Amino acid sequence: MSKVEYEMSVEYCKNLVALPEFIEAREVYRKELKLLPPWIDGHKVRTALAELDKKIDLIEKSLAAEYETVQAEKLFEAKLSKAIADGWQLSKELYLIVKSQTPHLLDDFTEKCLSGLTPELLKEFFDDAATLEATKSVKILGNKKNFG
Repeated sequence: MSKVEYEMSVEYCKNLVALPEFIEAREVYRKELKLLPPWIDGHKVRTALAELDKKIDLIEKSLAAEYETVQAEKLFEAKLSKAIADGWQLSKELYLIVKSQTPHLLDDFTEKCLSGLTPELLKEFFDDAATLEATKSVKILGNKKNFG
């Protein structure tokens, strides 16, 4: 099973692109440090280079943490969206089962289960249920097709 990789923010991508540039600059500085004449204070340069190392390390850790956090959040959102969609699908199937097998309870079922929907969502629900009824009633109800 392949792992889905979710898109990261523009800011994250900019920082990710900048990271190799910092690393490359650090390597250039290290090479140049070896070429400094003896009368130049190498301590200040080494201190600055050590600070750059710390900053690069912080950037790497921050980017890794942000990546893991965003990926986990987006995976959670995707799973939640799927669960909601599955729930809606099962609700429509249950509606068809009630309509077919206990039509005398359909009004009560509809009132209790669907009364909180906006008119737009209610229309969408009934349209989807009608499509299911027309295309998948045998699968949902078995061979007992008994629509009222």
